[in-house]
Amino acid sequence: MGSHVSKAEREHCTHILSITTGDKKGANVNAKVYVTFKNDEGQSQEITITKNHKHHFKKGDIHNFYVTLDFVSKITDIEIRRDHTGHNNEWFVELATISLNKPYTDIIDAVDGKSVSYFPINRWIKASSTLKVQENDSVLPQFEMHEEQRALELAFTRDVYLLSEKILGAPPQVEKLPDDEQFSQEYQREFVTTFTIDNLASDVVDAFHKPIDSIDDYEKLYHTKALPLPTSMHTYQKLTGCNPCIIELCTKFPEHMDISKSELEVFLEGHDFEEALQAKRLYMIDLRYLADIECLHNKKMPGPTCLLYVRNSQQLVPIAIQLMPEKADDNPVFTPSDPAITWLAAKIWFNMADCSHHQSVAHLGFTHLMMESVVVCTKRKLSLSHPIHRLLAPHFIYLLAINE
Repeated sequence: MGSHVSKAEREHCTHILSITTGDKKGANVNAKVYVTFKNDEGQSQEITITKNHKHHFKKGDIHNFYVTLDFVSKITDIEIRRDHTGHNNEWFVELATISLNKPYTDIIDAVDGKSVSYFPINRWIKASSTLKVQENDSVLPQFEMHEEQRALELAFTRDVYLLSEKILGAPPQVEKLPDDEQFSQEYQREFVTTFTIDNLASDVVDAFHKPIDSIDDYEKLYHTKALPLPTSMHTYQKLTGCNPCIIELCTKFPEHMDISKSELEVFLEGHDFEEALQAKRLYMIDLRYLADIECLHNKKMPGPTCLLYVRNSQQLVPIAIQLMPEKADDNPVFTPSDPAITWLAAKIWFNMADCSHHQSVAHLGFTHLMMESVVVCTKRKLSLSHPIHRLLAPHFIYLLAINE
């Protein structure tokens, strides 16, 4: 029995098979599909779950099939294949679940409380080939029941996922983006929809707000209940923002900064510099290396240092910012004693350098590019059925496509 059983017949079926076709390019198929069910009680005959080759499995669709087996118990293994009919040679199956049909669920629930079996297939099923899958499909190689299938899958993956150096000095990247790593149509639709909505919202704001002519005008964009006016955001971002891992304890006076200890002690609430240092209340963010980076259009990147102090109130605040690495007549140290607009400008410039470090090093380099090598190595060395691969796979979604 398959999808064509009547409503009256469904009540007498023992199991319900649910198949999800993945949202990938070329995942659709219209072919005859056959499934064999197994558990400790035995093995079923191969069951045709589609009435004819005109049954369409479309991207993202979920199809339910009612089947009758000789055993009323939980399924632990399946074999699934499709014939050569239809216009596609392959069919991408994302998930298969098999549940007991009512009233049989009451029997199983009374025994172990579980009546549903999950098979996260996430594979292409080629025409006239059979895929064998264990429940949950998370198994170490030494316990694999289908060693030959596992070996063939890994061999195929190694031919597709190849590493090459695309950026001099950067981690190696995938030589050619595999089809499985392409953005799904649903993702593309969501991206276009979000982009369109954001643009419309921006147009609405532009239509109903006067042009911003001063810093005070920015305050008018904040609504007290929905979006509170930010205070002390400069240091808040250093601890809980997008790049919180570069702040470090200051252990000695920063000799490269053109400022004296006495000038800094004005902001140390009565402590001298050495006392604050010993009390571990001084911190520093050193981004001097950025000044040596070559920029487009002959632009100059600041290489700043920011010195921060923990107040008696436990609030972390900046007390000195130098925008370029070395002492110079045209490279002053800015402090809270400067005019408010000057101090604000210094913090803005420092944040720009901080953001540049985040985007180029922490985000692009240490996340996207480094993880691309991890993705490719995982695909090449670990079977899709390996538990570690299963754990990492959700974190790999679209990473290669984004990098591309």
